Amino acid sequence: LVHALGKPWSVWQAQHLFFVAKFTSCIEYLPGASNAVADVLSRDFQAAMAVYVPNTISIDVFAQEQSKCSKVRQLLQSTSLKIASRNLPSGLTLLTDLSTANPRILVTRSLCD
Repeated sequence: LVHALGKPWSVWQAQHLFFVAKFTSCIEYLPGASNAVADVLSRDFQAAMAVYVPNTISIDVFAQEQSKCSKVRQLLQSTSLKIASRNLPSGLTLLTDLSTANPRILVTRSLCD
């Protein structure tokens, strides 16, 4: 980032770099194939269901884990998220966050490990 801006920096660029430097120590690009969870979560709901959910974790497992997770129950009370439920063919309910342009599945800690 520093090299991309060149020198001399404007006041705005210097302030922006100072601000970003407080929060980031290392930014590393991981291609989608190497970062499956982030890749799935950054896709729209239909594409994620059709292509990017690994065969080892079914969408029903996401729904089952959500129903057991106390953190997910806390997120349901959040005012910053717009949680929507989707009924799956199995009869389970999948919770997604619609507060951004792309719907995102609520992933429980148990599925991250």
